[in-house]
Amino acid sequence: MTNWAEKATANILHLSSASNLAEALREWVTTGGYEDSHNIEEVCELCEHEGLRYQYEIENLTTRKTLWVGSTCITKFIPLYENGREVIGEEAKASLLRRRQTEYENQSREERAFELLNTLAQTLPEKYAQSAWRTNWALGYSAKQLLMIAANSRQLGCTFNSADFRINTRREKNVGQVKDLEFWQYRRLRAALPKSRQSSLDAYFRRKNAVGNRL
Repeated sequence: MTNWAEKATANILHLSSASNLAEALREWVTTGGYEDSHNIEEVCELCEHEGLRYQYEIENLTTRKTLWVGSTCITKFIPLYENGREVIGEEAKASLLRRRQTEYENQSREERAFELLNTLAQTLPEKYAQSAWRTNWALGYSAKQLLMIAANSRQLGCTFNSADFRINTRREKNVGQVKDLEFWQYRRLRAALPKSRQSSLDAYFRRKNAVGNRL
């Protein structure tokens, strides 16, 4: 068993229904959750590779457990295509994914957000037809509103990237909503927070988790 397989087995098997690594990997899919930490201090929760900037969320369809993995491990859970052809091989996939990350960052966040909001408005007009969903983009949303966008996007098979949106932390009510989040919800929405707020809220959730672990 390779070093990768040993670490992956230790980290994913107890969160899966299957009893071996090959079958367990087939239970997991990408959720569309994406995080750019803007540093290189993150660790892949599957293979334990250190020094990551980008992380992607995967979820077990049976147990509903989640893991955040790096750009190499995520290629095991999604097919990648270039010019209409599937890219084969982990190195080729990783290289393509890095190129796409660069292109992705250069695209307009506003354009992606509006495209998603328009899709939601067309598919779920009873929830998203109001123009305020689009006019409020520059000002920012509440945490509850972004959670709803994320949940509905997932139901429709659309990609939701919290970095394309903003949480309006100028309103204390919105800050309170952030603090009421579960930790996994906070991680999913963290990129929508102003960088000036991230460190203090990170510390808040570390304290919150420490208290919870002692109870």
